[in-house]
Amino acid sequence: MRRKALLIILILALIGFASFYVADNLCKLEDKCPNCPKISRDKEFSQQMGFYITDYKNFIPEFELKYHNEIVKLNDVWIEKQWYFDYESCLCPKLRLARGFNVIIDFEKSNENSFLFSLTPIIDGKIDNTNGGIEKRRKTMYFEFFPDEIYLQLKEKNPNKEIGWKERIVTDTLVIKLKK
Repeated sequence: MRRKALLIILILALIGFASFYVADNLCKLEDKCPNCPKISRDKEFSQQMGFYITDYKNFIPEFELKYHNEIVKLNDVWIEKQWYFDYESCLCPKLRLARGFNVIIDFEKSNENSFLFSLTPIIDGKIDNTNGGIEKRRKTMYFEFFPDEIYLQLKEKNPNKEIGWKERIVTDTLVIKLKK
């Protein structure tokens, strides 16, 4: 009887370890970019986790696109330390700080069904094309340092439908300064 109980416990332990090993490896296969920097879902999460650093201010709270009937409202601009999940064990990831900073611009558009503009940072007088891309309600930029001022080149989709995004039109430069 004792031998059966010991055998059952041993089999259950082996099944448990094997299940953990298989699940951990499947999880690692699923992660497309292990240990890549992540972005907080909102400022509150960033503050709660200790990533948040400060806000930017002195930015134009809203602007109107010149070639399209759309108003863009900048709700918040803030900076956080870059962080990532360390997937040493995928089922038990650990939060780690990375080198660098995330600058996040949260905005609203009056026309939710289309995307007619882009924001490209200009650092030290040079256009930073490595920080391309924009999400539906957010622009995130990655820097090794956090700049006191960020110039954002506002580009609009060309109203000529045959040209569109191939030849964007630069219509403005927005300036964002650190809150002092």
